[in-house]
Amino acid sequence: MTTEEFTPRELGLLAGARWADGSLEKGDVERVRMVGDDDIGPKLYDEIMALGFRERLTEFSDPEAAELEFWRGFAHGARGSLVQNEIGRLARSN
Repeated sequence: MTTEEFTPRELGLLAGARWADGSLEKGDVERVRMVGDDDIGPKLYDEIMALGFRERLTEFSDPEAAELEFWRGFAHGARGSLVQNEIGRLARSN
């Protein structure tokens, strides 16, 4: 499956998971925990949109709805990465 075949939510899910993985590798757990459906923050918004997602989202028939779905997916991807990280940490501590 190519990136052209992903929905805005799926693009966000992938972007959120990759971003969170990178942040967690740097030890920035709190930054990942702060991500919520309606609470991305302007700095993170600009950081992610600068990666070319703004252009990708304008390709959809309803760019405003696409962006909303992207950020919902992003938040879920970030949270999923956080959960996986925590499960790994707990498994290592046992």
